[in-house]
Formats: sequence, C-alpha cells, structure tokens
Amino acid sequence: MSFSGLLNQYIDEAGCTAKELSMATGISDAEISRYRSGQRAPKADGPQIRLLARVLARDGLRAEQIEREFIDALTQDEIDPEVFRLNLNTLITMLNLNVARMARAIGYDASYISKIRSGQRTPQDLETFATYICQHVAKNYQGSELGELLHCDEADEEVVARRLRQWLTQHDVETAADTTGSFLQKLDDFDLEEYLEAVHFHQIKVPTLPKGLPRTKIYYGLDGFKTAQLDMLRATAFSSARDEVFFSSNMPMAA
Repeated sequence: MSFSGLLNQYIDEAGCTAKELSMATGISDAEISRYRSGQRAPKADGPQIRLLARVLARDGLRAEQIEREFIDALTQDEIDPEVFRLNLNTLITMLNLNVARMARAIGYDASYISKIRSGQRTPQDLETFATYICQHVAKNYQGSELGELLHCDEADEEVVARRLRQWLTQHDVETAADTTGSFLQKLDDFDLEEYLEAVHFHQIKVPTLPKGLPRTKIYYGLDGFKTAQLDMLRATAFSSARDEVFFSSNMPMAA
C-alpha cells in the first residue's frame, strides 16, 4: 500500500481529524492534506514519520510498528508525483500528443488529465496511469522524436513502453528546471533599448510582402517547426531579392 493510503487508513482507525492530527504533530493542515492525497510525502528518514506514528499509535499497535510500515511504504514508492507531472507535460508538448484521443484510449476523462497536468489532481493509482500512458504512446505514436527522447531506435512496442515509463517516472527534472530558470534570468536581464541600438534598428528597411501572400502562419509542434523552416527556405528561394541570407539551425530537417 502507498504511504498516502496507509496514512488515511490509520487516521480512520484512530478516529481523529486532520486538524487534530496537525495540532498533535505540529505539521500544518495543508501538508497533511498533501500527504493524504498523495501529492507529497515526507522523507523516510524525516522527523514527520515519527511524529505521525506516535500520534496514530493505539492499543495493541506500537508507534514503532506504524513508523516501520510508513518507512517501508515510502521506500517502495518509486514515482514522485511532481516529477511525473512535469515529465508528462514535456512528453505531450514534445510529441504534440492529442490529449483528448489519448484520454479516450486509456479510459480517462480529458479534463481529469488536464487537472493532473496542472497539478490540481494526482492519480490515485499513479503506477497504472503511467503504464497506460506509455503503452498508448508506444503503440500509436509515429515519429522520430520519441526515439530521440529515449535515445534509442527500438521498434518493439513493449521495449519502447518500458523505456518510456522509466523516463516518465524517474527522469530527473532538475536540468529542465535549471534551464527554465536560466532563460527567465536572461529574459530579466535583456535590455530592449540596448539591443535596438546594437542592431541599428533605425537604419533597417522593412521589406514589404508581395500581394496575395499570407502575412502570418502558425505552426505547432516539432514537425510544424521543421515545416516552418522549409517554408521559409522556399519563400527565400523564390524571392526576387538578391541580398545574402544565412540560416542556422540545430534541428534536423527532412523534405
């Protein structure tokens, strides 16, 4: 049984409320609520475990036994809900997955998955939910991005699903978080006036588009990003302008 399930069971057996448990242990109401929902769990070697066990102990069941069961449950829990949530969002964005179609395929409501992605909900059975997601993607997704994500060219669905599940549930998100933080820091440091002066913006002549050509076109996903580059190359090749053009990209492009 998971730590959250075990905690709820002992709370029911002790006949105490979450507020009473909070007052007796010194752990905040919000933190205990997160423990009970599975959104967060204390560290196996943290002081919260001993406090909870001491308060929930009753006749015939010693605090040491409850503490040991809590620690065993925490040790067996492999999936961090927050790690899973962040990686699920990364997976859906990178592969441009159709969430509504995926929800129908795995038997979940699309709005429920949206709440999981936003952190409002956590699946009661995270193990099963993660397995269904990976099996669906391995069976239905067609594209090179999944192989690039998992660093493999394996075609066997079972192998892909197993590797994807390992990435989805155990992949370290600290790098992604650091990258986001670094980007936001650079964004804060960006000086628009300095940039405009450096590129001599006031001297730039704005070209006009020929009549009949669309001024804006929106592309989505990695495939859309590749298509956008190819469309830009075609537009440049057929242009009557004679100025030199330099393109640089680290994304693979295929016609």
